[in-house]
Amino acid sequence: MLAALAPALGAAGVAGAFPAIAGQLRTWRMRAGVGALGYWWLTLAQPLAHVRLWLAAPRALPPRSVWEPSLSHATHVLAPMLSTGVVLGAGIWAAGALALPRLARGRSALADAIAVGAWSVALVLAARALDGPLPAGVTHASPRGAILGALFGAAIALGARALRGPV
Repeated sequence: MLAALAPALGAAGVAGAFPAIAGQLRTWRMRAGVGALGYWWLTLAQPLAHVRLWLAAPRALPPRSVWEPSLSHATHVLAPMLSTGVVLGAGIWAAGALALPRLARGRSALADAIAVGAWSVALVLAARALDGPLPAGVTHASPRGAILGALFGAAIALGARALRGPV
């Protein structure tokens, strides 16, 4: 499943590139679904990771040895992953993946570079805007690797468009 690539990109510090990868899928439903699912997988993987993948883990997160075998403690880990902020983040990644093929048409390298650059900046700004509405007790600094991931994602999008040729 392609969405499982998002935590791996997060571990490499370029999770922000995932919407560009999801944006390469053929149908709009697949692009939007995989974009949103990648964000959610990234969020689910965070408590298991030993490094910050995208957003920081909840501040009050009990040690893994406490919550892993206990369903009642696991709800404290899973509840923030169903918050409004996570749903909005998944929606932004879905929208980004959905919009990408419409922006990079392959007719002009300069036009594609400008459009994909603006797309990348918009995703970074949207990710930073989501930091505020998340629930109390969740410490979300700026997304890890948002800018580097956006640059990597732009390179992926432009390279893939160049390989496929104009639409």
